[in-house]
Amino acid sequence: MEKRMLIIGGSGNTGIKIAELLLKHTESRVTLAARNEDKLVGATATLGERLSTDKVSWTRVDASDVDSLNQAFSEADFVVSAASTAQYTREIAEAAIQARIDYLDVQYSNIKVKILKSMIDEIKESGCCFISEGGFHPGLPAALVRYADTQMDELESAITAGVISSDWSNYSVTEATKVELIQELTDYELLFLKNGSWENPGFWSMRDFPSIDFGEPAGKRMCTPIFFEELRDLPGQIPSLKNTGFYIAGFGWFADYIVMPVVFLMMKFFPNVMAKPMGSLFVWAWKTSSKPPYYTMMKLEAAGKKDGQESEIVVTLQHEDAYWFTVIPVLACLFQYLDGTIRKPGLHWMGQLVEPVRLMEDMKNLGIAIN
Repeated sequence: MEKRMLIIGGSGNTGIKIAELLLKHTESRVTLAARNEDKLVGATATLGERLSTDKVSWTRVDASDVDSLNQAFSEADFVVSAASTAQYTREIAEAAIQARIDYLDVQYSNIKVKILKSMIDEIKESGCCFISEGGFHPGLPAALVRYADTQMDELESAITAGVISSDWSNYSVTEATKVELIQELTDYELLFLKNGSWENPGFWSMRDFPSIDFGEPAGKRMCTPIFFEELRDLPGQIPSLKNTGFYIAGFGWFADYIVMPVVFLMMKFFPNVMAKPMGSLFVWAWKTSSKPPYYTMMKLEAAGKKDGQESEIVVTLQHEDAYWFTVIPVLACLFQYLDGTIRKPGLHWMGQLVEPVRLMEDMKNLGIAIN
């Protein structure tokens, strides 16, 4: 069935790739939405010519303008939020509810999570299906833990970890994205589940910052825990699970040990004034530190019991491009939504909503190497 998919941030690095995959692999009509008309016109023409399709169009949308949102949403069946618009989450969500269309976002934002959680009853009563925290991280950690649970009789431990090495110099980053990135980077929780309890790492000890061997080409890397909302309910859903969490490797010694301490210090004492310059500093260090080989990897290390015996599962996922690694899980999720498998009213986290075995199969078919 043909769906009208509206992508906010459709001319950006993530949005245009979501549009491309939707046009290639579904019957959807896709409308790119953003504030910059020149970029929209160029992105629409590029996709139309490259894919030989007339199913892509564009419309100007300003997420801060309710009338703009209402007009665009009135002509859509589904909205994907793939732009740095976390501060306008309520406006976007309310416009989607008013238009009675479904929603998915590809953003990591504590601000967004808090706003959407405050609207849980309103979302469910509207009959709309809201899918949040789509992508690589968040998005995959909970799905991988649930995948491990399908392979075990009793899943006891499931640790997920990610590492990114990309040629960031090839990507443009807007000022809004820089600010949102640095605000979230300094605001996330460092929680992990240990012996059945959620804990914070001990900063005077390195035991809670494990070194994880990702295999080639990343090798062994020290990682830091990051908590995502999708992980919260896993212990209740899998009673045998005692240890879980998501861990992320750093950006390189210069960004990790020189720039990041400065960023955290400035954001602690001057969060409003320093967000923009610290965002620019971090992105500069991020781009400066990038060097080949380029890759994005995620690893699952799980242990438990199968057929009465101790069992272990190790899964690695890899793609050379971080943006495609983000977009492919989103499309694999949308496959399940578009055929009605996971479409239900309410607010859902992607990693909790998707059927994990099918997700893995579809991601592999779309180009992620899975071993």
